[in-house]
Amino acid sequence: MGLDLTSYRRPKVRQIPLQFRLCVLLAGLLSASCHAGHAEETHTSAPAEPAAAELAQPLSAPSPLVLVRPLGRPPLCEPSALARAPWDPALALVGDNELDDTLFAFSLEDGSLQGQHDLELPKGVRPHDLEAMVALGPDELVFVGSHSRNKHCERRPKRHRLQSITLADDGSWLPGHSIDTDADELFASLESCAAAFPAGALAQTTCTALVDARERADQGEKPCEALNIEGAAQVADRIWLGLRGPQLDGKALLLRLVWPTDTLRFDGVATVDLAGAGVRELAATAEQLYVISGPQQDGGEFALWSLPLTALEADTALVPTKLRALPPSSEGLLLTDTDALVVIDGRKGDDAQSCAVDGQQALLPLHPDSAKTTSPKVSP
Repeated sequence: MGLDLTSYRRPKVRQIPLQFRLCVLLAGLLSASCHAGHAEETHTSAPAEPAAAELAQPLSAPSPLVLVRPLGRPPLCEPSALARAPWDPALALVGDNELDDTLFAFSLEDGSLQGQHDLELPKGVRPHDLEAMVALGPDELVFVGSHSRNKHCERRPKRHRLQSITLADDGSWLPGHSIDTDADELFASLESCAAAFPAGALAQTTCTALVDARERADQGEKPCEALNIEGAAQVADRIWLGLRGPQLDGKALLLRLVWPTDTLRFDGVATVDLAGAGVRELAATAEQLYVISGPQQDGGEFALWSLPLTALEADTALVPTKLRALPPSSEGLLLTDTDALVVIDGRKGDDAQSCAVDGQQALLPLHPDSAKTTSPKVSP
């Protein structure tokens, strides 16, 4: 019989010491064979996690009051997605866009991610090139593949997936609903694209941009600006996706996903003015939508923006407030009451136990003019 995690997910259990809670979670998640051999090899061969006092680095980010720290250890090198664990908001989950069968669990303590644990996923479930994760309900997580092409503008069908997964009471992962629509085929023509969008002028012009970008990519035009999904957030029980590209008249696109359904469909479109940049991540509180922006191609500024959720409606042109610059290659975003926690992309090494460039994490106040006087608290 598997380990019963029902009580683990109840709020009262969050008072149990964190090390014990992580052990309970890992006992259910890791297979017997992994527990016997692979997990021990993974954790003993890697260097020890730096002590908290060693993590603080001189401020090198582009704006004040930004604390940049290392994030974990190999094989985690290219963090691309960040979300709270649905079953426990004191745990954070990090996805690496180069690793298709592993998540990384961290404790969220004093605004930083600490104590990496590697969690194996069922083979072939997670989309390739994971760029966002959305927590739905008390135990469901949705993985969002980029649906993009590779650096040579070649099609990569395994990136074209949205997949939900649930943590069962016995600690096992249960694959849920998935959408595996080939976006290159969906946006092959205006007619096929129109079937995925509602009626309306903005939806029509969005289809034109998606189809044109796909045609230019097929013809080898540079830069390659075919569909690239990099942000996702739950807003009022709906999932909004943010596009790195293509853009519409220099504005980034937000698409409201129809979920669950059998094919990729949207019932709302909005544009967001990010000063010519694309979406790199989305995150929402009860009142605000936060956006990480970054260049469509390499090079350029990354920044954090916000807008009230009351403004987020279909068929709108959104003009958010720019809050601050971010370190280059900022990707995943997790919010506390007062701060934003951002993970920063690195680069994988020649083997699974090395990174050519280490991933990082950055803690920064949501409002730079407000000095932080207390430890950040987890938002509900």
